[in-house]
Amino acid sequence: EVETREGEERAVQLAEILELLLQLFFQGNNERRVTFGQGVGGMT
Repeated sequence: EVETREGEERAVQLAEILELLLQLFFQGNNERRVTFGQGVGGMT
């Protein structure tokens, strides 16, 4: 019982970390898209 509980906690932590990484990844992509769009707009 103790082992499975520890495993579940670890899985939950991993899921939370993955969510944070995905959020950061998408935020970075959005910021890049915005700056890229501004750069293209300034060039034309």
